[in-house]
Amino acid sequence: MKLLVVTIPEKQWKSLDLASTVKDAIDAGRRIKKKIDIKRERKRFSVACTRIEAIAVQNPKNERIELEGDAADNLMEALRFDDSITYPFVPPADMPKLLKRLKSGALASLKSIHGGIVVLLLSYEDSSYSHPVIKTVPTPAKPSIKPQISLPELDTKRKYLSNWRLVEIAHQQVREALVSNHPLNASYLPHEVFTEVVGYYLYRRNESISFWQRLMRWLGQWHPAPPAMLRIAYSDGSEGKPFPMLCLSERQRPTRLPIMKAGLMSMRHSESLDPLVDVYLLRNKEIDGRDAFAEQDGIAYDKVLRFLSDVLSLRGEVELHLYHTGLEPAVVGTYRAVVEMLHKHRGQLVVVPVFIREDGYQEAEAWF
Repeated sequence: MKLLVVTIPEKQWKSLDLASTVKDAIDAGRRIKKKIDIKRERKRFSVACTRIEAIAVQNPKNERIELEGDAADNLMEALRFDDSITYPFVPPADMPKLLKRLKSGALASLKSIHGGIVVLLLSYEDSSYSHPVIKTVPTPAKPSIKPQISLPELDTKRKYLSNWRLVEIAHQQVREALVSNHPLNASYLPHEVFTEVVGYYLYRRNESISFWQRLMRWLGQWHPAPPAMLRIAYSDGSEGKPFPMLCLSERQRPTRLPIMKAGLMSMRHSESLDPLVDVYLLRNKEIDGRDAFAEQDGIAYDKVLRFLSDVLSLRGEVELHLYHTGLEPAVVGTYRAVVEMLHKHRGQLVVVPVFIREDGYQEAEAWF
């Protein structure tokens, strides 16, 4: 057995991204022990642990320690709380307990850690090892190859209704997911944050093209880069359809379109929403009764795509003020349908997300 131990400083354990993912893994572990919906919770546990490992190895400042032989076996035994679950991470508060459980005494390299650890299982690259080895692995250099996706620079002056710190984290996660082609776990992003941040990457920035590219385009042999596809995953282990980004050309917002007010889902915030909206796009029982989050996402996509098609067929154009009612998979599916309809009906459709706040409902940046 060969293990990679990544040390995580205490400050990083308190970051929203890592702290929320650790909580999700621990909650899933508790439900597994109680034998509650084991199949679903093991998927949720696996997704959370994979995310924790990714967070650990993505930070080049985190020290890496490689263990094998008896040292690796002893550490794995110490991580094993019982027969039902083994957590591949140890937060700072639990490090003293871990050191006590180590059979051969605490390894010097683990005693000196200030913080916690994440443990990854490695495959043997060299079968000639015959003795236990403990060594520090040098931090790998950042790859020099430029990503194929050209992401827009962040506009620090842009206004958001959501908490700025959450927005900042979401921008980082979205950009990493686009470049690496790893899925973004939409369960960890509040639906308002997802909407505002993903909306930022809706438009393909105007490209500067050469004379030859103009000529090729005129001949129909040159086309702009295809949309960037953001993979979407959920905490239950399911994965939805990719979300298209950097896919619409920039243009002025259409004006003077007839306004329609819609709630995202019925039976949520009914007292405040019923007097304001003309219609609900989704029925609560259609969505909440589905087990997999990706299935909820897919149902929302299908329903909203059909709704917008019908509205545009009847009215020709519409500015839809969409009042959010929660449930992240439903929001993701809804806005995936919105993007598809914007592709087909530029200039005829505007969607304005509306979020509830302490002082009432407020409008976010429109999609058009």
